[in-house]
Amino acid sequence: MKDDPSILGVITVYRRIQRQYISFDINGQPVMSDGAFRTQELSVFRCDRVTQAEVLQGYPNDGLVEITIQSIRDAGCIVMYDEPPLGHIIACRADLPGTRISGPSATKMARAARWVNRPKP
Repeated sequence: MKDDPSILGVITVYRRIQRQYISFDINGQPVMSDGAFRTQELSVFRCDRVTQAEVLQGYPNDGLVEITIQSIRDAGCIVMYDEPPLGHIIACRADLPGTRISGPSATKMARAARWVNRPKP
């Protein structure tokens, strides 16, 4: 597995946040766990190739965040296309591809991600 330099850092991608990784603060605002980013292959979709509705299709209770490819790389990951479906990219640990993304890397990504579709409590 190698980083694909054709996927520019300025590209923004969507990441669906499963309900199990979402809690709510006292004001009812969603808070995502960094666990949403601790996986062997982080699945994301290019915002310029798919809609929010397409990413969330079939998952009405999940949330959606956006993050840049540069933020994913800055967290110690490599990225590569994994199409189909259209615009699908996977991110993996740069130092140990195929193993779970580390806690510190997941935390960096969770902090860099911004809600674009907030789930309701």
